[in-house]
Amino acid sequence: LLIEVSGHGLEQSSIAQGMSGSPIYLDERFAGALAFGWGGSLRPIAGVTPAAEMLALPTGPVAAPAAERHSIRPDFTGMVPAGGPDPDLMAALIPDYDPGPAGGAPAPGAETVAWPRPEEIIMDLLAASLPPGTVGLPGPESWIVQPVGGAARVPLNTGASVGGGTPDAGRLRPGSACAIPLITGDARLGAIGTVTWVDGDDVLMMGHPFMQRGPVAWPLATAEILTVFPSRQMSFKMGSIGDVVGTVHHDRRAGLAGRVGAAPGMVPVAVAVRSGDQELTYGFEVVDDSRLTATMVFWALYNSLLAQGDDASEQSLGYRIETLWEGGGDLGEEPLV
Repeated sequence: LLIEVSGHGLEQSSIAQGMSGSPIYLDERFAGALAFGWGGSLRPIAGVTPAAEMLALPTGPVAAPAAERHSIRPDFTGMVPAGGPDPDLMAALIPDYDPGPAGGAPAPGAETVAWPRPEEIIMDLLAASLPPGTVGLPGPESWIVQPVGGAARVPLNTGASVGGGTPDAGRLRPGSACAIPLITGDARLGAIGTVTWVDGDDVLMMGHPFMQRGPVAWPLATAEILTVFPSRQMSFKMGSIGDVVGTVHHDRRAGLAGRVGAAPGMVPVAVAVRSGDQELTYGFEVVDDSRLTATMVFWALYNSLLAQGDDASEQSLGYRIETLWEGGGDLGEEPLV
């Protein structure tokens, strides 16, 4: 939908970044969410994501939103030839594998197909990946051969709480500012937008995607708009991130959606900056996301150095990363450092 708005100084600023998600009403009926404007626009003309697309957004969590961090286990069930390998390997490859009374022997009359040895597969993979003209391949003593095992995962999530606010659906209402905090603690960084629709604990916002990632688990926070900065290029809202009050569960083309309530865990980051005998420590929590966490950790480190390091030529870095594992066996007993 194409609209033109007025009032609130919009004739001067035109459409500003941060207005995304502002609910639009026509004849007192909800028509959609303001989604975009044009840089350098001389009039406050905007595009609107229709109400039907906004209201179709799912709001609840999906199973394992962090599944992309897990090792992907292929389904070998349809690939197993009759008379396959030993039952132990089959049990490692196929969940709930039942070798049967014959220990996995082929059924009478079934065609028997040779099962390739792991060494043969590795030789084929190595030969295909080496540059043309390479003579010789690494010997078996340098191979690490291991069947695809259980669904162990490597979570970054520490379960740490974020923010000091009590979840309160009344603090997010249509037209109020909202935020996705990517960093909290001694600095706050995130995306600020506007709430479009609230139904109980369900919240729809933004009117456009953030990264169009689909299922996610990002913090949902309140926000306060301080002022609108008018610009001939692209006006924007200046605001601050408030308290975390819930979780954004979906990042889709039509907008973001989530629920007020439990907040996702974030990754703790501590930065100690030493200068002579003085040491200053900063504490952050960054979003737990496979595509964003590393960038946010760097942002926290870099800005700590900017705040305290006057001379970049005298800076040196030391870092420690501790990864907590979940799963069976000995995975949970010793973190990877």
